[in-house]
Amino acid sequence: MDERDWEILCEIDGKRSISKLSEALFISQPALTYRINKIERFAEWRFWLK
Repeated sequence: MDERDWEILCEIDGKRSISKLSEALFISQPALTYRINKIERFAEWRFWLK
């Protein structure tokens, strides 16, 4: 995991959708979904956002 992945983890709290999270992070939804999937594989658990 890199610094951007940690930033995503910090921002995920309080966001209820991928679109709101992507807007807050200034990243496209497909790129954000890819990074979330990567984090989930690394951590071996799933986020409730999907």
